[in-house]
Amino acid sequence: MGLSFSKTPILADAAAFATRIHSENEDDQSKWKKYDFVIVGGGTAGITLASRLSEDSGVTVLLIEAGQSHEGHFPSRIPFTFNANFKRHSDWDYLTVPQHDLENRELYFPRGKLLGGCSSISVCIYHRCSPEDFDLWENNGAEGWGYRDLLPYFKKSEGYWESPTGYRGVNLEDRGRNGPWKVTHIDQGLMNDVLLETCSEIGIPRISDFNTDKGTLGASTFSRTVDEKGNRSSVATAYLTPSVLARPNLTIGSPPARRRLSSLKWEHRKYFTLWHWACGPSPRNGIEVVKDLNHVGKNLVEHLTCGPLSLRTKPAISWNHLLSPLSGLKAFMQWYILGSGPLRTLVSPGAAFVRSDYKSLPYEARSGQGVIPADITAGTNSPDIEIIWFPTIVLDSGHAPTPKGVEGITLSAIALKPSSSGQVLLKTSSIWDKPAIDANPIDDWLIEQLLFLENDFNVIVRGTRLIMKLIKTEPLASYVVKEGSSDYDFLWPGHANPDGVTDAQIKDWIRKNGVPAWHPTSSARMGTSESNSVVDTKLRVHGMEGLRIVDASVFPTQVSGHTTAVVVAMAEKAADMIRAGL
Repeated sequence: MGLSFSKTPILADAAAFATRIHSENEDDQSKWKKYDFVIVGGGTAGITLASRLSEDSGVTVLLIEAGQSHEGHFPSRIPFTFNANFKRHSDWDYLTVPQHDLENRELYFPRGKLLGGCSSISVCIYHRCSPEDFDLWENNGAEGWGYRDLLPYFKKSEGYWESPTGYRGVNLEDRGRNGPWKVTHIDQGLMNDVLLETCSEIGIPRISDFNTDKGTLGASTFSRTVDEKGNRSSVATAYLTPSVLARPNLTIGSPPARRRLSSLKWEHRKYFTLWHWACGPSPRNGIEVVKDLNHVGKNLVEHLTCGPLSLRTKPAISWNHLLSPLSGLKAFMQWYILGSGPLRTLVSPGAAFVRSDYKSLPYEARSGQGVIPADITAGTNSPDIEIIWFPTIVLDSGHAPTPKGVEGITLSAIALKPSSSGQVLLKTSSIWDKPAIDANPIDDWLIEQLLFLENDFNVIVRGTRLIMKLIKTEPLASYVVKEGSSDYDFLWPGHANPDGVTDAQIKDWIRKNGVPAWHPTSSARMGTSESNSVVDTKLRVHGMEGLRIVDASVFPTQVSGHTTAVVVAMAEKAADMIRAGL
């Protein structure tokens, strides 16, 4: 069956886990509620930490989450319809400030606002990225965070199960088998097979598994975080099982308490959080600065994409029909009753990871300039471009309807090692106001930022050109419908002749069409000192006792892929460090 629930002991009343200010107990600290660990944020890292730290019955753990419980939250359970969680109560629904180099557009930044965080609303991709990403971290001073250090934690978290659909080629020794987080491969339909074969024809080698010591270069089907019943396996469903929730030393505070937390107190011996705006560069909108750390909120790095590059195709490889009421209902009932069908699969079933300097791939065009971007990859075996595909036409992150009668698919090119960076700043002193997110700030470093961004554009141009060549290559070319494609602006440049489109035209299209991949990292990055970072290699905030940060914001540099599995492995390692007293 596709859906199941359990009763969770999650506290809705803040007074049940904290002591109210102005109460009779305010001045008597002996009557305050006490915890060894307070974890602020029940997201991907926070839940992993809470589950692992509370395995020790001798310590008490409080986990506070601003959003709702994942249990009973219907949209988060269906893997394929992940965007049904967007712009709802389960989404923080952030927007960047207007981006100067993207036609002053405000870019949508979804973030999970429920237990499980982004692992409860994301696309369910499990990806360890390139091993060289982590060796680069270590080589740059992040001692203990190399690939060999993190690999045991990737495996510890993972519970890989073999799907009865018969996906072959995975060496089970490369995967974790006994972890709580359910991961598998599931048959993804004809479109994925056609794209993988087309990649082979164009010169991109097909590999069986992205998640091995050999790295991620090549084309393959993604592993996905889906359980045996066809449900999303989020960090919440994996790490907050009924037995974990029943632990007497674990307390979870729920959303109705959110607006009353400012009038409550608790005593703690080791305080643990995922962000702390009082630790940052002063001035802070009238907020008293506890520790002046200049890098708080700086160095934000995000994967920029060319945006959706859609093309009209024959119905055989498109799943646009699932958007119709009758077909959608049929697919839903198949998932709900049997835990099978298209809704248990990924909306992005596969991808190709390549390097922009590959001379064997058809990046060039008679109308192009042939600019080869600077190599800022993590190493010679690491990609700087991801070509990802979807079995439907995607408009406005899936929120805009496809014109009636139009069937198709979508591809996109992602710049995996961006040169540009941005920042996250407070707008006001109110904790209820959303921050200002600038993915590419225009300030005193204007010239440097534009130079970096131009290199990112050059990477995405080459990725876009590669997609345009894929569209003209068999077997995909036989499924493309040319008739009527020029009638729709959103189908350009998918239907265009690659040799008739200039680099300048592609860059203009990217400025109008480009969107983030929703993998923001490094705004509280790990480093060796206050002069270059926010936390040390033990994830302790510089100059603060008992305060750590654990999530993607501490990545020293951006990774060459999708971030969720890396965050879980990092949290697993952090839990071991904390328990060891490091």
